[in-house]
Amino acid sequence: KNEEMDYRPLFENFVQDLLSTVNKPEWPASELLLSVLGKILVTNFSNKSMEMTLRVASLDYLGVVAARLRKDAVHSQDRKDMNNDVI
Repeated sequence: KNEEMDYRPLFENFVQDLLSTVNKPEWPASELLLSVLGKILVTNFSNKSMEMTLRVASLDYLGVVAARLRKDAVHSQDRKDMNNDVI
């Protein structure tokens, strides 16, 4: 029996793991892997010959990554500002 396996949950967990570890010094490769993943997703989204469902999924994952990185950057800036106020 040759069944097609849905790898989306596995991929979503991989993306979430990368986002959870990207700014941790214990996981230095996360930033590189996230960068490579971003380039692949942009390439898939930009490729007009690619199947539309894959292009839309690539855009969705890019949105998840961009939103999380933006949220982390804003949170980091807020903490920096708070530390400066204390000093």
